Amino acid sequence: MNSQEAFRRFAQQVQRAGGQGGGGFPGGPGRFFAGGGLLAALIGGGLLLNASLFNVDGGHRAIKYTRYEQQAILGTLLTLYLLVCMV
Repeated sequence: MNSQEAFRRFAQQVQRAGGQGGGGFPGGPGRFFAGGGLLAALIGGGLLLNASLFNVDGGHRAIKYTRYEQQAILGTLLTLYLLVCMV
């Protein structure tokens, strides 16, 4: 077998392997980007949920402020005091 014959066989094998479509993302690139967008939306939603939580250590008062109610101090002792005074 000479070098030209070997090169021709090699070129045929490369063409056969390339025509089989081995590799790539199943379903095409559209599904890849849709999956990436879904993953980004899930991560973003998780970050928003985490930022919306309001946690106060035990025994401490939480000061909650809104535009409508101005300032409301929430705490166990204050709540009990208001309940006792109203009765």
